Amino acid sequence: MKITHSHVNATNTPQKTAQSAPASDSAKAQPAQTQQDVKVQTGPLADAQHTLQAMPDVDMALVAEMKAALQKGELKVDVDALSGAMMAFHRK
Repeated sequence: MKITHSHVNATNTPQKTAQSAPASDSAKAQPAQTQQDVKVQTGPLADAQHTLQAMPDVDMALVAEMKAALQKGELKVDVDALSGAMMAFHRK
């Protein structure tokens, strides 16, 4: 008698692992997209995600402006407010 291991997915339906299932069965084991998944991929949230993905992670023009302002002494930093904000953040 051969013992195979199985995993339980989110709907508590046992599925064979890739090790014990033939390659053709592994594609069938993937859950189908739900109606909610389709809405997220095509609705306003998807548009927002695409817009965010197109944006750079860091606004380098703003970074350059901040560096220049710091070097010129034009940017005043309230050290007490900054340290207070850092302490409040780390207390959470």
